[in-house]
Amino acid sequence: MASGCHVHMIVDEDCMDRFGSAIRRLCVGLIDDAIPTTIIGPSSPSMDSLRIGPVRVESHGALTWWRRNRALADLVSRLGSNPPDIVHAFSGATAELGGHLAGAFDAPLVVTLTGRDELTDETEAFLNSAATLVAVSDPVRAETIQRLERSAEDVVLVRWGLTAGKEPSCFADEDKSLTLVTICPLAADMGLEHLIDAMAQLVRGPKPIMLFVLGVGPAEIRLRERANRLGLNQHVTFVGPIREWPKVLDGADLFIEPVAQHRLTIHPIAAMAAGVVVVAAEGSDHDCLIEGQTARLYHAQSAELLAAVCAEVLGDPARSRALAANAQRYVSEHHRISAMVAETTQLYRQLALNQDTIRIPPA
Repeated sequence: MASGCHVHMIVDEDCMDRFGSAIRRLCVGLIDDAIPTTIIGPSSPSMDSLRIGPVRVESHGALTWWRRNRALADLVSRLGSNPPDIVHAFSGATAELGGHLAGAFDAPLVVTLTGRDELTDETEAFLNSAATLVAVSDPVRAETIQRLERSAEDVVLVRWGLTAGKEPSCFADEDKSLTLVTICPLAADMGLEHLIDAMAQLVRGPKPIMLFVLGVGPAEIRLRERANRLGLNQHVTFVGPIREWPKVLDGADLFIEPVAQHRLTIHPIAAMAAGVVVVAAEGSDHDCLIEGQTARLYHAQSAELLAAVCAEVLGDPARSRALAANAQRYVSEHHRISAMVAETTQLYRQLALNQDTIRIPPA
């Protein structure tokens, strides 16, 4: 790969909320591989967190319809002094901006897909224009190949990378209250109603239990009222968004994914890495959630089933810690940071080689 190969990475606030830690780790790894990068996204504190060593960060204005052309022209002008050799959009939502910049600088476009929900009629044209698509799990890759009718070679698998702990953090202190954590938008379709209903059953157990809900959204008032109606004010805490959410996981016993995810976040993988037992609705696009091996799964939209699975996990700490330890080993094997960086570097190297190759027409 040419030493001057420069990658523009396109992110937005949604990317940073769902898997910003993986983006930061990738940037650090690319520094070690001497691949210069520029991060492009809206101005925000989470964007500022990507200012790592030689990594450049370029913010753009709001891309609303009435000022879109002007904002794009300004961005292209500012980037022109250091143009990209490759443009990498990190979600379906950023593929349009990535496609615009790739076209402006005649650079190949890479788009990372983080769930089947990103495969829409609106994004399809931009995804089909990409030189390569990256999927973060096997189910996402299979759906992408089928939906877009792309070849298997055009859709590569690069899983998010994390560092797993050496031993489980769950159930480490017998005197501590049992702690459940969920991280998701507070929206009507996120399964939080039946999680709260399940808590109404779990609080009848022999040990004190707490649920911490990290997130914001339009359903917050209704969810608070539901918890209050069920007498759970002392057991359910709505924390709001926390940038340092990994520290919250360190004190948890269970991480709850109350609805099957088709727009993936790094949170359940981070919980596995921390040695927290993951209890999740089955049918997710995550391929790391394997019943009885790395997580406990239940049928979605059932407070009774969720409460029953949680009660099993909480009632057998030794077995649950063994499950958490197995999940940590899975992360160490399948979500290594080194693998994420190496696979991304290989992708960039191949695209750069394709760009540099002079094709000689047949005689």
